[in-house]
Amino acid sequence: MGVYAIPSPPLNPAGFGNLNSRSTPQLIQQTDAPWNLQRISSRVTTVPINGNITGLTYTYRYDQASRGEGVDVYIVDSGVDFQHPEFEGRAKMILTIDPQGRGDASGHGTFVAGVVGSKSFGIAKNVNIFGAGINYGGDQDLVNSTRAIDAVIAHNKERRTRADFRGAVMNLSWGFDRSTLEASHAAGFSGFDNKTIDALRTAIRRASEAGIHITVTPGNDNADACDNFPATFVQDVPSLISVGNTDITDTRASNSGWGRCVDMYAPGSEVTSTFLLGFGVQEVNSGTSFAAPAVAGVIAGELIRRPDLMLKPQEMKKHILSIGMKGAVKDARGGGNVLLNTGIF
Repeated sequence: MGVYAIPSPPLNPAGFGNLNSRSTPQLIQQTDAPWNLQRISSRVTTVPINGNITGLTYTYRYDQASRGEGVDVYIVDSGVDFQHPEFEGRAKMILTIDPQGRGDASGHGTFVAGVVGSKSFGIAKNVNIFGAGINYGGDQDLVNSTRAIDAVIAHNKERRTRADFRGAVMNLSWGFDRSTLEASHAAGFSGFDNKTIDALRTAIRRASEAGIHITVTPGNDNADACDNFPATFVQDVPSLISVGNTDITDTRASNSGWGRCVDMYAPGSEVTSTFLLGFGVQEVNSGTSFAAPAVAGVIAGELIRRPDLMLKPQEMKKHILSIGMKGAVKDARGGGNVLLNTGIF
C-alpha cells in the first residue's frame, strides 16, 4: 500500500471544532486510495484520474489519530467476513443469525465494514470491528435488528469497563420504508406492527444513551427520509446521524433519500471496499449504505482526537457537522447541506 508520512501544514482554525481539545495532526499520505477517501480529506471536489472513478490511484491524507486505534465499531448488518486479510485480525462477530455460522453470507456487511476500517479502503484503519448479524428479506427483519442492537449495548457495557476503551460507534446501513412496512402489516406478516417499530426506536435510543455514536442511512429510493426507518428516528433521537449519498461531483445521488431527516452527506457512489473471500475480495458498489459508514469512520478518528466527546453522541454530531463542508452538496433537496470532511486540511 502506498503510504508515507508528509510534513504537517499549519493548523486550520476554521476546520476545527475545539483547538484546545484536538491534538496536532501527524500527517500520513496513502497514494493508492479509492476516490471517496481523497474527497473526505480535501477541501476541493475530486476529479477523476484519467477518467477512471474506480481506480485505486487517489490520495488519502490523514493523521495518526484518524486510524481510530482502540475504538470499537459495531456493524449491524449481514455480518462481517472476519477472516478477511484487510481487517488484519481486528474483526469479530458478536452475534450471528446465520445457521451455518458464517461471518457474512451476502457480503453487504463486509463491504460496509471495509469502508469504516479496512487496511486499504478504510477511513479508520486500526479500529476494532464487531459484527452483529441480522437477516434480510424475512418477516423478522425488524425483530432481528432490535435484537442485534440489544447485543451491541450489552457488549459495549462490558467493553466500557476496560482501561483501554476509547469509545464506540454503531453503523446501521439498512432501512425499511413506511409503505413497505404498512403493506406487510396489512398482509398479516408478523414483525411489522407499531409495537415492533417502537421496540427498534427504543433500542436505538438506549444505545445512544449508553454513549454509542450511531450512523444510519436514509434509503435508496429517492424519497423523503422521514418515511424511512430508522432514519426517521432522528426526530426522536437527535444524536443519530442520517447520511445521504453523493457522487464524485459532490451531487446527491439520484436515488439517495432526502429531506429534513438527512443530517449530512458523504461519498457513497462507485466506491471500492472489501468483499467476501473467494468472491473477488474487493468490489465497487454504490448507495447510502456506503456513505453512512464513512461518517462512522471519521467519528472513530475524532474519538481519539476528542476524548472529551467519547460518551457524548449529540455533541459529537455537532462537531462532525461543524468540520464538514457546508453548502458543498449539489441538489441536497432539503437535507442538511454538509459534506463529510475530516477537517484536517
